[in-house]
Amino acid sequence: MPKVQQRRAVLENILKGLGYDESDIIPIRPDLSMDETDKQFYNVDTFGGWEYVKKDCIERTKLDEFFAIADNQSIIIQVDTLEINQNQSLNQKPQKPNNPNYAQELKEYAQTLRQSVIDIINEWLQNHYQEKLLYAICIEEMESWILTIYTKKDTLHAANPKETLKYVLKGKLSVGDKRSYKEISKPFRKMKKLLLYSKLNDSLQAFIESVSSKR
Repeated sequence: MPKVQQRRAVLENILKGLGYDESDIIPIRPDLSMDETDKQFYNVDTFGGWEYVKKDCIERTKLDEFFAIADNQSIIIQVDTLEINQNQSLNQKPQKPNNPNYAQELKEYAQTLRQSVIDIINEWLQNHYQEKLLYAICIEEMESWILTIYTKKDTLHAANPKETLKYVLKGKLSVGDKRSYKEISKPFRKMKKLLLYSKLNDSLQAFIESVSSKR
């Protein structure tokens, strides 16, 4: 599951920037090799991919098992909204041509879309574990978060973030390569820089604020 591994690499760098250690992080997906004893030593759990999220939330087995031994810990759910919009209609993205209110409408669209995703997940979970979940919901693709490092401007407006990132990096990005994503998102490991980058993307900022509130 290369895409999930790429996202994991980026999330790890963000969490390190927020003061978490390597040993604090264990993914439910894609690595399912940890047993229940191992999980006791970790305090952040992650899983991602829309279909995996749906399956795991409806079944709740993995969440129940994790919280049975780590009741005071949190789980991060990561979702790219592009995956969702390809499968179901949520919120209509505003149109840019001849629209003087486009910037504000786009900001409101992103906020509404993020909350819609959270509401869907809570419905699948029948509102269990709401206070224990953190949401890394990327509007369009996680590459829009990484773009904040390289464009130094608001990346909410980026059309096709993955292709834009490839262009900006001029071939340095290898699709499917976790190591490449870990390297290009490494600046997130510095808290001061991370907080500056977060001001360039509302969904990144929302995630950082939610994680920081749990410390």
